[in-house]
Amino acid sequence: MTEISAEIMHQLRVFARAAALGAGMAAVYDVIRIFRRIRRHGIISVSIEDTLYWIFFAIAEFALLYQVNSGIPRFYVFLGSTIGAALYHLLLGQFIISAASEIIRLTKKQLKKIHKEVTIKFKSQRNRRETEDEQEPEENEP
Repeated sequence: MTEISAEIMHQLRVFARAAALGAGMAAVYDVIRIFRRIRRHGIISVSIEDTLYWIFFAIAEFALLYQVNSGIPRFYVFLGSTIGAALYHLLLGQFIISAASEIIRLTKKQLKKIHKEVTIKFKSQRNRRETEDEQEPEENEP
């Protein structure tokens, strides 16, 4: 049985870490997408968010390269990040976004229902008070 060289083992570990980084960054982007579904963002906000995301991702990728390979870029590191992000998206991402969207939809529906009930109660209370105020005789009248 042939033994795998230490260099190849190192590259496999780095590849796995890059894949984990890619999956983590895809998950972070899903959180951003979920917030965008909660509250709509304009084109400027989306552009700023995406720019900050990519800056953060580039720093994280460079930090990984610096830590494991003295900052020297290697194709397999970028490939690992891409594969990790793709696997996250295919295996978990769609499910998480769908589940979060459904939770958001149901929460908004319940909040609208509660708001409607509270508004009706406050209006009826206010109307009752106004009616009572109109029915009370003025004390200064002869």
